[in-house]
Amino acid sequence: MKEVLKLKFNELTRDFNPVEARVVIFEHIRDIPYYLVPQVADPYEWAVEMLYTHKASCSPKHYLLGLYFTELGIPVKYVTYPFKWDKQQIEYPEEIKKIIQRLPAAYH
Repeated sequence: MKEVLKLKFNELTRDFNPVEARVVIFEHIRDIPYYLVPQVADPYEWAVEMLYTHKASCSPKHYLLGLYFTELGIPVKYVTYPFKWDKQQIEYPEEIKKIIQRLPAAYH
């Protein structure tokens, strides 16, 4: 784990038992404001950047949560699936339908 990530992990968890540490980590990452991070390839770089900017999209937050849970001894498996806005069972207004038909699949 990158040193800065390890330092933050220790800062977040040092005063808590393992169960409390899970909650503290989850709440810390959950509360990082959403920000769309365009085309970042390395999840660990995402995680480091997130610690400095205090903003991130879902994938970096997932990877950081997984990294920290792994550090706590919790096995982590990542699942990514395609998501298409225009395939949802939602009655969008016509102007929105035109926009979402052009959107590429997102992976979550």
